Amino acid sequence: MIKQAVQFYLTDVISGAEDNELNIFGRTKEGKKICVVDHLNHYFYVILKNLADPKKIEEKIKKIHVKENEKISSSSYVSFEEKRFIGKNVKAIKVVLHSKKDLSDIKAAIKEINGVDKIHETDIPLSKRYLIDRGLTPLALCEVNGDIIRGDFECECIKGKVVPLSTEIIKPRVLAFDIETFSKGGMPVEERDPVLTIALKGDNFEKVISWNKFDTDRVEISFVKDEKKLIEEFVKIVKAYDPDYLIGYFSDGFDFPYLKKRADIFNIKLNLNLDKSNISIRKNLGNSKIKIKGIVHLDIFKFIRYIMGGSLRLDSFSLDSVSKELLGEGKHAVDVAKSSEIFEEGLDRDKEEFCLYNLQDANLTFKLFEKIVPNLNEIVKLVGQPVFDICRTSFGQLVEWYLMKRMKEFNEIYPNKPDVYKIRERRQHSYMGGSVLEPTPGLHENIAVVDFRAFWPSIISAYNICPSTLTENKEHANESPDINGKRYYFNYKEEGFIPKIITDLIQRRIRINEIIKNEGKNDPILNARSYSLKILTNSFYGYLGFFGARWYALECSASITAYGREYIQKVIEHAKKSGFEVLYSDTDSIMFILGDKTKADALNFLKEINRELPSLMELELENFYKRGLFVVKKDKSGGAKKKYALLDYNDKLDVRGFETVRRDWSYIARDIQKDVIKMILKDGNCKNALKYIIEMINEIKENKIPLDKMIIQTQLKRDIESYDLVGPHVAVARRMVKGGFSVGPGSIIRYVITKGDGLIRDKARLLEESENYDSEYYINHQILPAVEKIFEILGYKKEDLLNEKSQSHLGDF
Repeated sequence: MIKQAVQFYLTDVISGAEDNELNIFGRTKEGKKICVVDHLNHYFYVILKNLADPKKIEEKIKKIHVKENEKISSSSYVSFEEKRFIGKNVKAIKVVLHSKKDLSDIKAAIKEINGVDKIHETDIPLSKRYLIDRGLTPLALCEVNGDIIRGDFECECIKGKVVPLSTEIIKPRVLAFDIETFSKGGMPVEERDPVLTIALKGDNFEKVISWNKFDTDRVEISFVKDEKKLIEEFVKIVKAYDPDYLIGYFSDGFDFPYLKKRADIFNIKLNLNLDKSNISIRKNLGNSKIKIKGIVHLDIFKFIRYIMGGSLRLDSFSLDSVSKELLGEGKHAVDVAKSSEIFEEGLDRDKEEFCLYNLQDANLTFKLFEKIVPNLNEIVKLVGQPVFDICRTSFGQLVEWYLMKRMKEFNEIYPNKPDVYKIRERRQHSYMGGSVLEPTPGLHENIAVVDFRAFWPSIISAYNICPSTLTENKEHANESPDINGKRYYFNYKEEGFIPKIITDLIQRRIRINEIIKNEGKNDPILNARSYSLKILTNSFYGYLGFFGARWYALECSASITAYGREYIQKVIEHAKKSGFEVLYSDTDSIMFILGDKTKADALNFLKEINRELPSLMELELENFYKRGLFVVKKDKSGGAKKKYALLDYNDKLDVRGFETVRRDWSYIARDIQKDVIKMILKDGNCKNALKYIIEMINEIKENKIPLDKMIIQTQLKRDIESYDLVGPHVAVARRMVKGGFSVGPGSIIRYVITKGDGLIRDKARLLEESENYDSEYYINHQILPAVEKIFEILGYKKEDLLNEKSQSHLGDF
């Protein structure tokens, strides 16, 4: 064997062929793919009862035999350690396994030993354990010094131990792809409808492949014999390009499952794995993941939707909507629902346009990745888990992985994940959320909005709230506000591990934001770093009350929100005493009307509040707004919470809760509502808005609105047959299934309500099936509900909006 020292960027870690083997993939500094074979034994901790004799229990564990083979044979595999568990000192025995196959038998035998209290860390995936124990950060530069071996992969393989080298991270080689399929309307069916084209985009590379040949001068379009050759050509191109990352948009949910099914029909392999094996699809609760050995497959839809989505405020996370928001460009205007017509009967220029439509999707996916990669990288570096997992993560998982990474500093043993019975029990309990003060309905002017910086995290830090500090002893403890007649206590003599971590994260973000403010406003890496710290820090309080959390402590979450309600109420009272009219408050923010006070008065008010707040807690100005629109609740008992629109002094609109930001309303209803809101806020009255709504209602009555503007989108929440009440989207979905289309939970059903007799559901049709729309339905069930309450707060009734004579009332304004 030849020994060699190699520096490489770590891109992924997966379990190897042997029980305790890891395959670590990456790319060397010279640009070659590499696989390192390393090993780490599975292990877990046995926590002993206080009076138990560690030596006696060690001896008993050593003598455990499984299937007549001694699995734990010497003291080097069983060792006593002084550890901590949820902040308490414990006696523990570390048990290292020769094989994980023996875990359940050995665990069962240990439980029977007198003096054993608990067994923990039996459920840690080896790949995650490996990164944490070795102190490795994915994407960063590492080094291996080992033997070159004959491996199973189409790249150089080295057997050795990986060590971290520097924080320098890889600039990945990226290839984006997108597929288009045959369709006669609705969702394509994998068993029936072929893949028509596949587009790929990389650095200085773009290509779209089709098996329907036509005359074209576009060099990026190439042709193959048939669909089978199309799939084989896709695999060939990916292997030749040799990407670190293969990028798709909803590729976990559509592109790869579809390609895999079509490949299976032709009895060919999608052998993209570096060991030449077929890709496999992992499914969990209907959610699929496609992992490729040696290539990181990233479905960026999931990251944008679940991690970045809160900051985007989009009504749809389609590739078109997200691209327009983040890139300022969208998809090409091609009706893919007519792909069957284009490929069977279309002109050459139509087929070319269809191919270029597919290529644009791949281009948008590539550009979106370039836009979000700083955010991905910063979260990977912060949490310390592979980019494959980070791309598909939730906020709760980010917190848990980060805690696991940091627990070595505190000598803490990880709690096990709760089993189904524990989860079921936890689901029975909940806690009260933040404070919400109902808004005063109406059109208001000169509004200031303030909010607490890192509200929940700063409360955790200020009051040392942690599962490890939770105590029944009132002495030397912070007492929570009253929570339904109960109070909780948190010892302040020793800092809890979560407050310590939180404080560190808050301070790091403050430092980053200072740098951004002074010199790096347009630095994407600094902004991404600040964002990653923000979302992680803000996720802790919810994590503590999450039923699936390892470090679950409902008392902590309940206390955090109780403190939050108390602080919001104090600020409201202070604002009133200072002469401000409090308009609305929601969880961590407060809106008040300046009235005869100035912006300077509002800023001085902030300074007064901040002088009284604990360390790290700070009330900040979000913005000053020219006008704000607040509507009444459905029952007219007061102002509607979380439903308002604001216009700042730069004429930027901030809309929350209205139908214009919800996708389950028709396009026309959302467009009209947004236009009405904008007109009212800009003009300060509804004169122009009222004229506009009357004109639009007349145009709908006269069927002058394009049919595609009448589309309503609704997502199926569960299996079609489980619906007792059949709404329009369910009725359409059932007809789609009868027509051979694949729809189920999560599918977005797009339909139009057409003219005719019967119930609304009987008149719901796919756009491709629709020749007209029911104007009365859209006016009475879409347009009027979207704008009625807006005009109501300004003195107008539904009848006024429907009657042109309403214009005689415009003088009232």
